[in-house]
Amino acid sequence: MNSNKLMWVVVAFCITATLAIVFDVADVRSQEKSNISPKETSPIANPDLSKYGVADYEGVVSLNAIELEQRKQLNARYDNQEWVMKNVHPETGKVGRYTESTPPPLIPVQESDVVIIGRVVSVEAHLSNDKSGIYSQYTIKVDQSLKNTLGKKLERGVLIQIDRAGGVVRYPNGQCVLYLESDKGLPDVGREYAFFLKSENKGESLAIVSLYELQNNQTVPLDSGHPADDIKRLGRSSFIEKIRAKLS
Repeated sequence: MNSNKLMWVVVAFCITATLAIVFDVADVRSQEKSNISPKETSPIANPDLSKYGVADYEGVVSLNAIELEQRKQLNARYDNQEWVMKNVHPETGKVGRYTESTPPPLIPVQESDVVIIGRVVSVEAHLSNDKSGIYSQYTIKVDQSLKNTLGKKLERGVLIQIDRAGGVVRYPNGQCVLYLESDKGLPDVGREYAFFLKSENKGESLAIVSLYELQNNQTVPLDSGHPADDIKRLGRSSFIEKIRAKLS
C-alpha cells in the first residue's frame, strides 16, 4: 500500500512539473509574439548592412541653427509613417513596408522635375522628427543633366542631394534593423544611375521618383511595378538615348 501511494505521488509530481513547463513556455512565446507584427517584420541572419546609411535611434544631432531648421523641414516629410518601431524583437533584422500607391510610368519624365545621370558619392540615414519614419539621403555627382526645371545649375561635376524612404536604424543596445520598402530599392555608393527626381522642401533635397542602375550591357531597374524586360536589355548608352527621345 505504501509503495503504491509513493508511486502515485511521484507520478503526480511529474505531471505537475510538466504542465508548469508547458504553460511557462507558452507564456514566453505569447509575449514574444505580442512584440512582433508578422506583416511588417522578418528576421534575417547576419544581414549585410554595409551598403546602407545608419541612423541612431537615440542619436544626438550636432548642427547649427540654420542646418537644424533645414534638417527638421526635410525630416517632416517622413513624419507620421508608423514604420520605425520603438522596441524591436531581438531576432528582427529587417522591417519591410508595402505601399498601395500607383507606381510611376516606366520612364517617368513628365512626373520628374529633374532627370540626371550620376554616381552615388555617399549616403547617410536620418530619422523623421517623430522617429516614426526613416530615410536615406544621398550625395550624387552629376554626369549628365537631361531635364532641369528648377533653375539651378546641374552641369557635370556638380554635387546634389537626393532622398528616399528606408535605411538602417541602430538601437541603443547595438541592434541594427533594416527598414526597406518592398517595391522601391536603394542605390549603392559608387555606382552610376539614371535618376528621376522630384523637387521637395523648396529644392533643398530631391526625392527619388524612380531610378535605374546603368551598366555597359544592361540597365537594372531598382523599382518594381511594371514589366521592364525591354529596358533591361538596353546598355547604358541606349537607355540614355531612350530617355532623351522620351523627353523630346
